[in-house]
Amino acid sequence: MIRRFPLVGLLLATLLPLVPLAQADETTPADAVTPSLPTAPSNRPVAWGLDNGMTVVLMENHANPMVAVRLLLPAGASREPEGQAGLAALTEALLWEGSHDHPGLELMQAFESLGIRANGGVGRDTTTVSVTALSREGGQAMALLAETVGTPNFDPADVDRIKGDLGAARRKSLEDPDTEAAMLFRAQLFAGHPYAHDPDGTVEGIAARSRDEIVAFHNRFYTPQGAVLVVAGDVDRPTLDQWLAPLDGWKGPLVAPIPRLPNWSKPQAQTATRDLSQSTILMGFLTIDRGDPDYPALYVANYILGGGGFTSRILHEIREKRGLAYSAYSYLTGGNAGGAFIAGAQTKNATRDEATALLRREIVRMAADGPSQEEFDAAIRYLTGSFPVQMDTLSKVADRIAVDQFQGLGADGPWRFLEQIRALTLDQVRAVARKHFHPDQIVAITVGGTVAPSTP
Repeated sequence: MIRRFPLVGLLLATLLPLVPLAQADETTPADAVTPSLPTAPSNRPVAWGLDNGMTVVLMENHANPMVAVRLLLPAGASREPEGQAGLAALTEALLWEGSHDHPGLELMQAFESLGIRANGGVGRDTTTVSVTALSREGGQAMALLAETVGTPNFDPADVDRIKGDLGAARRKSLEDPDTEAAMLFRAQLFAGHPYAHDPDGTVEGIAARSRDEIVAFHNRFYTPQGAVLVVAGDVDRPTLDQWLAPLDGWKGPLVAPIPRLPNWSKPQAQTATRDLSQSTILMGFLTIDRGDPDYPALYVANYILGGGGFTSRILHEIREKRGLAYSAYSYLTGGNAGGAFIAGAQTKNATRDEATALLRREIVRMAADGPSQEEFDAAIRYLTGSFPVQMDTLSKVADRIAVDQFQGLGADGPWRFLEQIRALTLDQVRAVARKHFHPDQIVAITVGGTVAPSTP
């Protein structure tokens, strides 16, 4: 079955180190029976480079006759030229509309005839193409993947139809205040940087894109140089080498790195008034990325602040103690060009100011005092204890390894991150919280209705 990822706001699709990626496959029944990997597996992933510049990673797991394949290409929304919003999303969507050897529906039928599930998605840095198949079909799955990525038809009729589909989906998604808030927040937080580009594009941008622009984007950024291919599951190195043969002739240009984000944010606040009974609040600031040595400690501090669900300070203060919101949270998001901290809540218009003040207060408190010993101990227990669950399917393993390898953290990044979490001390987390939480640099966006005047 071929399925494209739904259009989701990138800010809600974070790359948190100990949770499945938002661009990851949904777990299939066959994949779900894959046993949990131990926290220190004897078969660590093996990585090597191909002559065309692509990195290949193999993670063997022969428990079930399945393979999960992830191809990450340097073709995310941040690669779109200024004024060409929606180009990355359109290019990815059109991959599945036919290739040179399998035009139109024949490509979908080729995947489905072999029981192969294939899909794709677009983020800030990458376009991801995913394939899950029985290992006996692995060679044909790889050949179809190479064909899908390398020789799409971009038929003019398909271009027009997909532009209409994506434009309508984007217009519909913006009726959701959370989506609008995420779009406005991204534009403010990353203003002047390619990360401000929305992976879902804009309604106007999608409508304005031409086939020539799509072809040019594909030729420039669908390249093996800098790409990462991860294969997890029931295959050994000699067999995988045979599967990779269709990729031997794939060539492409080297893609320059995205410029780094600045290490500070300009504080600002914006309110978008809509005819709504509730308000969506987002606030945050730029911070370190996942490659920074301080990141594991910052991750723990954020887990305690707002990333830990019902155990987090933000949810406890805003929902449990005061009943102001059903959802209140914070998270870290990181890409190749830098990272950001984001906190948010949804509340009634009448309690918007109170909820906003509480979010700010808890950020200030974490920056000033850090966590308590009890909070620190509980966070370390959960984050280390839950690691096997976060790596218990082939899809999760392939997703995590692919992102870590693409971001320069290495194929064994997930296991090294776990070791770094285990080695932390309370004093380290407190010091990092003081250093990297910036309440004086908060960018805030609110989308909601007007507050009715109080009656005497």
